Amino acid sequence: MDVTVFQALAEPKRLRMVELLRDRPHSVNEIAEALGMQQPQVSKHLRALNEAGMVRVYAIAQQRFYGLRPKPLREMDEWVGSFQPFWDTQASILDRYLRSRPGRSAPRLSSSENSPVTVEHVFGVPRIQVWEAWADPARAVQWWGPEYFTNPVFEIDVRPEGELRIHMQAPDGSIYPMTGVVKEVEEPERLVFITTPLDETGDRLFEVLNTVHFMSEGDDATLLRLEARVFFATAEAAPYLAGMEAGWQQSLAKLDRFLAGIHTSKGKKPRTRTRRIDDGERVR
Repeated sequence: MDVTVFQALAEPKRLRMVELLRDRPHSVNEIAEALGMQQPQVSKHLRALNEAGMVRVYAIAQQRFYGLRPKPLREMDEWVGSFQPFWDTQASILDRYLRSRPGRSAPRLSSSENSPVTVEHVFGVPRIQVWEAWADPARAVQWWGPEYFTNPVFEIDVRPEGELRIHMQAPDGSIYPMTGVVKEVEEPERLVFITTPLDETGDRLFEVLNTVHFMSEGDDATLLRLEARVFFATAEAAPYLAGMEAGWQQSLAKLDRFLAGIHTSKGKKPRTRTRRIDDGERVR
C-alpha cells in the first residue's frame, strides 16, 4: 500500500474533496462552492491529490474537471480488507494476538512447552463466593501468589480490557512485578486474563493466557479449573516457568484457607489435581 495516499488523505479538506468526487468529476469552482473554500485553496489541495495519484484532470471544452483514479482506491480497499479477520469475531482477534507475540521477536516454543497447564481445586463454598475472591482486589490480594509471598502492590480491574498490576514479594524481600490485561469476563462462570511478569529492567520475561472456569458442584461446593498457556517466553524465563504449576497449586491452597477462614466449609473435602494437557486432548 502506497503511504503517500494516506498522507494525502490525512488533510481533512482533501478527504472531503475525495468524498465529493466520489459521485462525479467536478471543476475547481464547483468544489470551492460545495465545500465553502477559496479557489486557490482548492487548487493547492487538488495538486497534492494529483501528485499522490488520487485524481486526474479531464478537459471538457474550455473547462478542467477533476475526477478520481480507481487504482489507489482499489489498493486501499484491498489493504483494509486484509484486516477483516480482526473484526469478524473477538476470538480471532485474541488468537492473532497470541500468534503475533507483539513488541519484539520471541523464541518459538515447542508443542510440549506450549501445552496448557491445568490446575483443578474443589472449594467447599458456593461458586459466587469463589468468584468474588478473584474479582474483588481486597480479597484477591490476601491469597494471590505462592506460599509465604505477599503483594505490596495489587491492582486488578475485572472487566474486559481492565488492567492488572501486581508486585509479589518473596520471603527474602525480592519483588517480582507483573502487568496484565483482562480479556473476557463471564460472571460467575469464566475469567480470562493475560499475565506478563517483568524482569529487573521492566522488560517482559514471559506471557501467559490464563483461563479460569468456576463450576458449581451442588449447592455448597465449587470446582475451579485454571488453564495457563505460555505464548511468549525469553530464555531467562525458564526457572519461573518450571515453577508455574507449583505456584498456582500453592495459590489455590491459600485461597482455600482464606475462604475457610470466613465461611463454614461444606460439601466435599477440598482437593487439588494438576496435570499438563497435550495438544489436541479434550478438556472436559
